[in-house]
Amino acid sequence: MVVQMIDPSLPADAQRNERTLLFITSLGHAICHMGELLFAGVTLAVMAEYGLAPHVATALALVGYVLLGAGAIPMGAWADARGPARVLQIYFFLMAAASLAVAASSTVWQLFVALTALGLAASIYHPAALTLLSLGMRRRGRAMGINGVVGSIGQALGPWLGAKAAHLGMWRMAYVVLAVLALVAGGLMFLARRRLARLDGARLLSASRGTEAPPSAAPTGSWLPLGLLLGAMLLGGFNYRCLATALPPFFDGDGDRVFLVLFAGGCCGQLLGGWAADRFGNPVYPTFIGLLMPCAVLLAWSEGTPVSLGVALVLAVFLFSQQPVENLLLAEWSDRRRYSQSYAAKFALTFGFGALGAGVTGLVRTATGSWGAIFYFLAGTGCLMVLLYSIALRCQRRERAESRPVLIPDATDAQAPLPEGSLDLAAARERS
Repeated sequence: MVVQMIDPSLPADAQRNERTLLFITSLGHAICHMGELLFAGVTLAVMAEYGLAPHVATALALVGYVLLGAGAIPMGAWADARGPARVLQIYFFLMAAASLAVAASSTVWQLFVALTALGLAASIYHPAALTLLSLGMRRRGRAMGINGVVGSIGQALGPWLGAKAAHLGMWRMAYVVLAVLALVAGGLMFLARRRLARLDGARLLSASRGTEAPPSAAPTGSWLPLGLLLGAMLLGGFNYRCLATALPPFFDGDGDRVFLVLFAGGCCGQLLGGWAADRFGNPVYPTFIGLLMPCAVLLAWSEGTPVSLGVALVLAVFLFSQQPVENLLLAEWSDRRRYSQSYAAKFALTFGFGALGAGVTGLVRTATGSWGAIFYFLAGTGCLMVLLYSIALRCQRRERAESRPVLIPDATDAQAPLPEGSLDLAAARERS
């Protein structure tokens, strides 16, 4: 499947380079989300070992979860300053060190500090890796899609691995396995550093401080279009958290149906979004949002009926298909020298503000008595997302039209910008 993400028109050596980049960044994505969710699978074992109440045990990982989102902002600035390849290399080794620290913890406070460090290390991944994919892959949409699929696999493997290790009475072994995976990935990236340096955009994979903006860099202009786009993505993260929170009680605690919706819907949606972005371009973003809205309404109507599983699966496909398109939009609307900071802002907002979706879901359930009622809310946020994207697109087009220089041919100069004010063409010809 990874091979199909590579442009076959590229030379064989370039295809191998892109394949290597895609493999390493995808493995890093799985490691990131495994580290995020391993603790969910070992929580009961930790409670039993240390004699903790449920609210105390779950709070041990809280700061780490917050840093996973908020930490992306300084990590993005670090990746732009030092180079995303170098920072991603460090990410793997920090993940390994933090995972081993969790496994070696012997007190509650040591466990809390180690889990916090793990969340901070995981915050490096998204700004650094997505910048590498944006700069180093020809078919960026499909690459983002397969990267997202592997991330979904990591989300499913994390709680599963933790629960299996806890069932065997060795919950710490789950973190040892994670550390080994991170060390292997870091070693592979170190061995492939020369191959990665030959990718397109490699001049930007190292430190960019003090460098000139490349010719293909997106115009910086006003931050308004990018801010509006980030606002739409923020609501997308909110929608995801609402869905993930409501699905288990919506299906009466049936874990198999929840797993099917989130895993199968996530994988299919990521692949669909990446393929559609490469094939049709940016208009697929509001299209996917528009397709999600009637599915959300239909899912609320179908609560307790046999068709709810199929509707939920289709809704998940359209929800997850937005993610690779969002990553491509950020790459196109951001200055190439600040890719990492743009991705950092996105994930800080979606992980941070998106967490409020869990609380809102509970409030809606209390007010209405139905877990399905929150899906009407998703239809409303979808309308707002389309509105924000449309306004952002108009602002961006207006700025580009206003900043585009008018050029006139000249016999000696390649092209000269049109001067301000009225132009005397006859005088201009005499001067030339």
